[in-house]
Amino acid sequence: MAQYELIFLGTGGGRFATLTQKRRTAGIRIIGKDLNLHLDPGPGALVYSISEGLDPQKLNAVFVSHCHPDHYTDAEVLIEAMTRGMTEKTWSARRRKKRFEGKQRLRTIHFTVSPANARKSG
Repeated sequence: MAQYELIFLGTGGGRFATLTQKRRTAGIRIIGKDLNLHLDPGPGALVYSISEGLDPQKLNAVFVSHCHPDHYTDAEVLIEAMTRGMTEKTWSARRRKKRFEGKQRLRTIHFTVSPANARKSG
């Protein structure tokens, strides 16, 4: 069975947590053998990753669950880091739109790069 390390960089949500950062909104890092994923990189994701000793250039995936600012605002800067300023050629982007009761409810953006850049967990 695969083992994953979960690092909670921030689990706060909603506009007041986002504005005050009394509960961080930086998301969750999931690290395994061939995976180094940042889930919902809200405000502070880059700064808190670095402060916890997590190199954003070793990411190989960023996953945004839905389009609220506390889930996506640091996604772009993390993508810049993991692709070395868009110079890394082994990456792809996928976007899915799901509809619920006729209204757009969820947009997921999933970026991946080669597993060779994944952080080795130990």
